[in-house]
Amino acid sequence: MNSSDLGFSTNSFQMTDNSVTSIFTSIKKVRICKGVTECNVPLHSPNILKVVHSSNGCDNQITSYHSTKCNTFIPIKQYKFSEVCSSCKILMKKNPEVLNENIPASNDHRKPISYNPNNENEVDSENCQDVLLSEADDSDMQTILDSIIPDCPPKVLAFLKSQQKAMKTSKHGRRWDKDIVRMCLSLWCRSPRGYKDLRESGFMVLPSQRLLQIHKNKVHQKPGVNKDLMHWMRTDAECKNLPPEGYEGGLILDEMSIQPDLQFYCKDGRHHLIGFTDLGEESYLMNSIQNGKNEVKLATHVLQFTFLGFTGFRFPLFHYPTMQASASDLYLLVWKIIQTLDIFGFNVQYINTDGAATNRDLAKILLGDFSSISLSMKIQNVFSSSPKSLFFIMDYSHLMKKIRNNISKSLYRPQSKRCLYFNNHYILWEHFYNAYMWDLSTNPFTVHKNLSNEHFNLTGESKMRNHLAEEVLNKDMLHLVQCYALSLKNPDHLSSTIELLTHTSVLIENFRDTRPITDKSDQKTPPK
Repeated sequence: MNSSDLGFSTNSFQMTDNSVTSIFTSIKKVRICKGVTECNVPLHSPNILKVVHSSNGCDNQITSYHSTKCNTFIPIKQYKFSEVCSSCKILMKKNPEVLNENIPASNDHRKPISYNPNNENEVDSENCQDVLLSEADDSDMQTILDSIIPDCPPKVLAFLKSQQKAMKTSKHGRRWDKDIVRMCLSLWCRSPRGYKDLRESGFMVLPSQRLLQIHKNKVHQKPGVNKDLMHWMRTDAECKNLPPEGYEGGLILDEMSIQPDLQFYCKDGRHHLIGFTDLGEESYLMNSIQNGKNEVKLATHVLQFTFLGFTGFRFPLFHYPTMQASASDLYLLVWKIIQTLDIFGFNVQYINTDGAATNRDLAKILLGDFSSISLSMKIQNVFSSSPKSLFFIMDYSHLMKKIRNNISKSLYRPQSKRCLYFNNHYILWEHFYNAYMWDLSTNPFTVHKNLSNEHFNLTGESKMRNHLAEEVLNKDMLHLVQCYALSLKNPDHLSSTIELLTHTSVLIENFRDTRPITDKSDQKTPPK
């Protein structure tokens, strides 16, 4: 026998201790082809051999059929659970109308009630027989489904047919339609635990989580612009049948801190290191010219870009490991990503950032001199196929927290570095706290029901919570301060604080309202 029939790539081996051990180890893994035992009618074709042998030394005779091309042995590289070589498997495909003549016939092929097709531990590999449907059977299944569910949508019909085929196939031989895999992948990415519970419920047969993980990892998540990710985004948008306005939206960018670390990963047999900064070739060359040396450093932050369409379509785009990207780096990356999105049919009409110092510097680079621009904060999108404006927007929640943080530092004390003053009156954090304490001590039912000590005793963690900032600046706080002012003999010192709350309450109410503002005369617009 030729060694290539067993799966070896060569016929010659070096005579060493390791090679001899490897040869004997590989030979132990060689399996004998058991042939096809599902041919009811012996075929008279010269390409088929009939073999009769006893079962485990007993008197029971078992008949199997082999192809004349069968080499008796199964190659090592073939699927490890297979007991039939590829040449003999063709015979089974040519004879789908089969009954196993070595097993007593039975008309009851029903599974027990407790049978779960998704639970691999409950599957008996010895009695699990693949049932192959012919074209006639498949057309009959189509006719049955059409009669039961007339005018059945194509996607529902594809799902029902996939369930029927999955129930008739062993867990190792199931093949899934790409639409079914895409739907399951979307569910699994949203909630792996929920998908696991749905799969183990037994109501339907779904792909394994391992299979979904393989499909997900086909797109390598490397830093920078990834064309494979853009094709995935375009395909996802088409599958969701987005309207034309769904391809228009904004670019959201955010930078978050991470723990510096190095990680190894292997791809195509080569090991790579990840964890260094990577902002693109232009940024690397600019830093080399500026510092006079070529070096890479461990990343301490990750810069994430996300596309958010006007219809709610959200897709995370690209990420960059950084050490707090500068405004010039952000400028190059923003325009590169806008151009890439335009190539794939997505139009960016706004850029949304938080109020970090680098983002404010980016706004200065994009918009120029703030004293000469209009209140619209817009520039021309040079990569748009049609002349459209590009608006620069600061994140609303971040701005509310900044307003609250500045007020919390406004104290009428000698050691205070900041004291807000407007219209001959101070705006102090004590005004908010005194109103809260008056509400607790005077009213049996508090005017502002959401206030607590956490709103005023700020920590590093509580400063990041959006609702704590909004609840000391909304209309409920405005009403509380007005009631508190009426209880004072001299309420004039609260006039500037009340005026500030008048504007912030309108901002919060407008931005938290899901209804769009389509006209300047809308009642939700702030008064001039």
